[in-house]
Amino acid sequence: MAEADRNLWNQRYLEGAYSNRTYPSEILTSWIHTVPVCKKRALDVACGTGRNARFLAEFGFGSVLGVDISDVALHQARELNSSSNQTVQYRIHDLDHGLAEFGTFDLITVIRFVDKRMISAIDRSLNDNGCVLLELHLKHEGSEQLAGPRTDRFRVEAGEVQQLISHMEILRDFEGLIKDPDGRKSAVVQLLARKNPSSS
Repeated sequence: MAEADRNLWNQRYLEGAYSNRTYPSEILTSWIHTVPVCKKRALDVACGTGRNARFLAEFGFGSVLGVDISDVALHQARELNSSSNQTVQYRIHDLDHGLAEFGTFDLITVIRFVDKRMISAIDRSLNDNGCVLLELHLKHEGSEQLAGPRTDRFRVEAGEVQQLISHMEILRDFEGLIKDPDGRKSAVVQLLARKNPSSS
């Protein structure tokens, strides 16, 4: 990402964007019990102020890393960390550079952040039998006002994510409209996939 992107996100967090989202993403709380991985090491991509990273630590992952482009968001995340969440670490990171420098994980979460190149190679950052849990904004035809990006640049086509990770075993997926906790509707693709040793 360009420095302009960092400045944009920093400004949003300084203005209080997402300050009411202290709760973890609903897909994470709904699907985490079906994720077939050991609870050793997890990565939360584009973690913002760390709501999902903290949840993963509370759920029992021994080591959780949250990465984001915004140093303001990560400062807020560190301030929100409780004494029970000392297993969570945060790193500022330009996701255009990929994830290779962080090693491999048992679970990676990517919630409403679109980087198709990263997603297509995400198995390289997973341990054997590790999983990725995704929720991305979906392109949607119709006049209905939906939450999320106003431009399709940050949305995916129907079936596109499944193609990007077709070399992995898809365990669960959903595409369509959901109701967010704030009452707004979102068009999303939700997907849980596993890296099999044979796909390495």
